[in-house]
Amino acid sequence: SAPGRRQQELRIAEIAAAIEHRRMDVYLNPIVGLGDYAVTHFEVDVRLRAETGGYIDNPEATLRLQATDMLALFDVERLERTARVAEQLGARGKTGAVLSPTAGQSMADGDFLEAFARTFEARTAISGQLVLTFTQADVAAFGPGTWQALADMHSFGFRFAVQQVMHLGMDFAALAERGFSFVKLPASAFLDGLP
Repeated sequence: SAPGRRQQELRIAEIAAAIEHRRMDVYLNPIVGLGDYAVTHFEVDVRLRAETGGYIDNPEATLRLQATDMLALFDVERLERTARVAEQLGARGKTGAVLSPTAGQSMADGDFLEAFARTFEARTAISGQLVLTFTQADVAAFGPGTWQALADMHSFGFRFAVQQVMHLGMDFAALAERGFSFVKLPASAFLDGLP
């Protein structure tokens, strides 16, 4: 419908403006070990702010469906902010991984891959900290080009993670061989299991 389409266009424009003007806040979520209750790793959450100051809820979902080129721009911004956080943590002696959500589509985007290469060239130690995190659906849709890009990254020491796991019908051992070192599971997976 026309009103629905207009609303989507306005939402995309709002997201685009937030990315262009770099209106975003970075949150660092600690990942605590169950055995020793120590913070071992961190997950970065980059939230876009509207011009009014409030947060834009779940911009990735809109961008995945409507504006994948803009999704890659958002991932470039997330990557740059995550790299800064990783550098600050490293300077404080924190050696854990820093997980950064990344859209699978961005792995086929030249601007994102160039930004990734620049980030690595500026600070090669980031390969031991930065962990790109993909949804299970994205991993299932990876093509040969994306797998090659991941193999190249892994050869420099980068690791990866899978999140939004909906089922266990995936070869996790093969993923581990390709550099996937982390799986993020919801609490319900431990309580109710997964198909």
